[in-house]
Amino acid sequence: MSSAGSWFATHQFLAEMIFHARLENHPCRTWDATLANLFYVPFYGGLYASSKFREANLTARDELAVRLVEYLQMQPWWHRHLGKDHFLALGRTAWDFMRNTNGGPDFGANCLLNLPPVKNMSVLTVERQPWQGSNQYGVPYPSYFHPSSVVQMNAWQQKMIRAERNHLFSFIGGPRKGVEKAAVRDELIKQCNESTRCKLLICGRNGDSKCHEPLEVIKVLSQSHFCLQAPGTRSPDDRHSTQCWRVAYRCSSRSTRRTPSTAGISSECECIFGLHMRVRLRRKA
Repeated sequence: MSSAGSWFATHQFLAEMIFHARLENHPCRTWDATLANLFYVPFYGGLYASSKFREANLTARDELAVRLVEYLQMQPWWHRHLGKDHFLALGRTAWDFMRNTNGGPDFGANCLLNLPPVKNMSVLTVERQPWQGSNQYGVPYPSYFHPSSVVQMNAWQQKMIRAERNHLFSFIGGPRKGVEKAAVRDELIKQCNESTRCKLLICGRNGDSKCHEPLEVIKVLSQSHFCLQAPGTRSPDDRHSTQCWRVAYRCSSRSTRRTPSTAGISSECECIFGLHMRVRLRRKA
């Protein structure tokens, strides 16, 4: 791989720190709050949520989010537009900050995005909630690629244009537990492993996994025309930097909430090519 010094093992949940660092040195930044048109809240909500996922006490799990909102409401600049000119960036998905209050399963989320003052703010998150996230804006997961100059960027783009892609498809990931996460993923792993036109890079928790080695991941993507993305995939998004077309699978609630009692009900999924092309898939269980 060329462009040495541009690739780093960037953790998938570090968007908050990246945004903060960039805004610290942004040319539009002002130290005079009276001149500001927009206020960035440097809250590392994702890192905090990661440390509290196993906290059974909901009050303790929500404590820092509640204290943040109380602090913001005490500031004179908040009352100018009641938070509508404030925004924050989160390095985890919106679901990690929207705990289900209707008796659903508790998977460790806190209440940050459910707090009324936060709903006035704009929120950047790696995955927005499509039904209740009107104030949320999706941003990509961090990339492994961090060029330090336009020259490095252009050199890499030309390398990818000329890349010899020997694989039609590729899949990078590992098996998951639970019916919801495993259904499509297991089938993709199975079919990719059986095909001579698909490159498979299995991820796991053992020391043999190469999924967190940037050059190994980039090597697979840069040799593929299409890269398959199963539901629930959370990883640095280098598909764009390698010009590998994403093929994502998204299933409706009817198929993602399947239980033994719903056997026989048809499942419905969308296969999404790139940004716009969608194909609807239906099958009988």
